[in-house]
Amino acid sequence: LFSGLEETRDFQLDGNTLKVRIHLRNKASEKRVIYYRIQDFIGLGRLLGQDSVYLYELPEGMQARLFNDLAQRGSQTIPLMNLVSPSYAICNLDRDAGVQVQADGAPLKALMLWISAANSRTVEFFFAPAELAPGEEWQANIQYRYFQPSKESGPLHTDAIQTCLAIERAPHCYYQVMQPEFKIARDGLQIFPLHASDPAPTQPDLDQLKTLQSLQLFGTPGETVTLAFTVQSSEKLAEQHIQFGEFRSASGQQLAVNIDPYYVSEGYMVRDFAYVQKLPYEICNVKSQLPALPAITPFVLQPGEIITVRSYLDISPSAQPGLYHGFCQVGKQQFTIELQVYPFALQLPEDKGYGAFLRYMLEGDKHGMAKEWGLSREAFREALLEITRLQWRNLVIYQHNRENILWILDELVALGWQNARFVLVGNSVTHAELQERYGQYNFSFLPWGVDEPISYNAMKISLRKYKAIERRDFPNMNFSANTPASLALMGLLPKTEPTLA
Repeated sequence: LFSGLEETRDFQLDGNTLKVRIHLRNKASEKRVIYYRIQDFIGLGRLLGQDSVYLYELPEGMQARLFNDLAQRGSQTIPLMNLVSPSYAICNLDRDAGVQVQADGAPLKALMLWISAANSRTVEFFFAPAELAPGEEWQANIQYRYFQPSKESGPLHTDAIQTCLAIERAPHCYYQVMQPEFKIARDGLQIFPLHASDPAPTQPDLDQLKTLQSLQLFGTPGETVTLAFTVQSSEKLAEQHIQFGEFRSASGQQLAVNIDPYYVSEGYMVRDFAYVQKLPYEICNVKSQLPALPAITPFVLQPGEIITVRSYLDISPSAQPGLYHGFCQVGKQQFTIELQVYPFALQLPEDKGYGAFLRYMLEGDKHGMAKEWGLSREAFREALLEITRLQWRNLVIYQHNRENILWILDELVALGWQNARFVLVGNSVTHAELQERYGQYNFSFLPWGVDEPISYNAMKISLRKYKAIERRDFPNMNFSANTPASLALMGLLPKTEPTLA
């Protein structure tokens, strides 16, 4: 993955400030393109209120956010793509403590807050993509400074933070990206846009006066664009339909796009509204016999209820670039969708590919719950066909039996896979056998290794795992290196190879 890239990391404690320097040098004879991310498991307080105040500056001004509504809204993902400066702060005003985090050096593309619980939250730095010619270097610096708000001046002083908390904050990321416009709500039905990465809200929006009128989306030929929104009502509504109109340009040209809407129910996407009211347990069984409906069914709403709709707009690869207008009809309400199709198609480089955890298991395998949920080879082959269509080239394979691991790899060879990377959870096949059998296809293999240590105890467990895997014949092992602790540990373990999830 990082062939030819040399990475060094320096950590320096200077009083109340921890300074982290990340330096890359391209020692290869070809150019390298890097997409660097740092994920910090960081937080103060228990998310009860002013014990956890997140501060960052947008063009609209300094923003102060509390996340004491997780019980109502669920976990929250907040992308921040237009920061005034590459920095943020977290303050515990109850204890007069805070940490300010600043980045410099390589340009920062975005920050992302992910808040799930007091003991499960992160802030992630996404640095701008960089192309390194042979011999070229790249450097990013991050400083973590402890401070007391009562002793600060400027926007980090206690009074300034309190003032900021009293001001209505700027809209979420989806307002910055989708530029929604609203109108006065009538007929009791209200629609609100969601960012595609946001979880489905469990409580209705408190604003009873407005509903969505229009929004903007963008994509490229062959791309799938996601549209998500919530529907709520102050009145009882029955047999409400969701429909999309054609997308046409100003000259009348129709856009070739297929639109596939779903309801979101307990994390599952379903077409049958009956499953929103009561989700059958069988739906989470990969061998489910529940019927697959061809289209979404009408919905029913009681006063105070809320539903989430998630739609996939598949733009045809042959679509002509331009600005198109369509609409979505929800009951008696309608909102306009402005879809900009850019004049280029996304290209997947030969040395990169999509991939993820393939948690399906084959019948008879010893790993996990294969005895209950294992698929037949015919059904498993359908899954492999689908991920091949989606251009996956990287895969975590959850199989234990030797014959199953080899069968999956043989099937992927038959489907034309090359230059692929695999992480094997099972340990029943040696690296030598894998190389002899699949080396001609430029497959690389890593055993499942260490996963994001974030505490001293986790680092001890990581070392224990490392020593066990080191005794096998694999030259390297998988290592999810997304935290400062793992970056430091990785430098001490020569057989680790970083992978990004």
